[in-house]
Amino acid sequence: MRLVLSTFSLASLGGSETYLLTLANGLERLGHEVTVYATELGEMAIRARAGGTCVVGNEDALPAAPDALIVQDAVSSLELADRYPRVSQLFISHADAIDLQAPPQLPGLVAAVVVFNDRVQRRMRALAQPTEIVRMRQPVDIDWFAPSSSIHNTPQQLLVLSNYMRGQRREILEGVCGELGLRCHITGAHASPAADPRPGILAADIVVGYGRSILEAMACGRAAYVYDHKGGDGWVTPGSYPLLEADGFGGRATPQPLDAERLRSELTEYRPEMGIANRDLVVGMHSAHTHANDVVAVLRRLPRSARATGQPLRELARVTRRQWHAESRVAALMSENERLRSEVSRLHALADQHHAWGMGIFRTRRYRLGATLVRPLDALRNLAQKLRNR
Repeated sequence: MRLVLSTFSLASLGGSETYLLTLANGLERLGHEVTVYATELGEMAIRARAGGTCVVGNEDALPAAPDALIVQDAVSSLELADRYPRVSQLFISHADAIDLQAPPQLPGLVAAVVVFNDRVQRRMRALAQPTEIVRMRQPVDIDWFAPSSSIHNTPQQLLVLSNYMRGQRREILEGVCGELGLRCHITGAHASPAADPRPGILAADIVVGYGRSILEAMACGRAAYVYDHKGGDGWVTPGSYPLLEADGFGGRATPQPLDAERLRSELTEYRPEMGIANRDLVVGMHSAHTHANDVVAVLRRLPRSARATGQPLRELARVTRRQWHAESRVAALMSENERLRSEVSRLHALADQHHAWGMGIFRTRRYRLGATLVRPLDALRNLAQKLRNR
């Protein structure tokens, strides 16, 4: 089949971008002709081209008559629906709270929606426009994300693999790592971005994060701990896997809060056998090879699109794109505001500490003795000043 895989942006490293390139690689290995299209190109596009994937940023470079479209955001869906009105669309939805990653609510636009956890599945079923929902598991390239060595019997290094870990949650985790003697390294948008997370994963014994980062850690045979900006559910084990996978390893599968005390207690439960069990789970349940097979099976049974033409799809795409840019700016400003508030709080605490230290000096016996000894000298200095002024 001739397939177009499209996403709004391939500018930066992220879970949905990684998924699309993983799928593209899997489909190409099956012999399908794949073109990846994005309106915003950048680091991820460079990485994909280096791996041999055909990536284009201009519609003129797209094939004239593809057999199917795979899209994962509303902008791509609308633009390609306008260009290919008779070609079926398979929509990949990655989130339950991001409007851009939900299919446009127009009849006949999308033939089916793929979801990777029960939480997003419930969201897609609640949309106004009824569409077939296909539940799959998030795929991982198990050939690339593979263990090169075993993890230590006693953990030495913990990696936080997240674009969202910051603020108080980060401070709590770093504090607990310090207490337990764990080296803590953070990779992501708010720390040290990495185009390829694999070297950092393989250098760690424990990987903390959520979503796709957890699966990549498991594939590398690392102990994986779900904890990020929206909460935490703790260790991934064969027993906890079904519940955590149903939530997409999003940190919201269990109602118990994950505070410093629980974090400290659970990290001490680390066992090197966790890495072996995690690798086996991913190989059995999340192989990109199997996922590509399943996607092809869905594409082959989709009916040919019969959507109405003449709709203002391009204008809707433009408005959606502008809305997403505005929401992204708001999110960036909120993040900066949070950082500044944290810095102001830190400076206030530091000022209070210095004030308390200064007041403490005034109350010490040494200070009172010194003040008594220098009082006669102060009196002589004042007398000398008066004599000079006459």
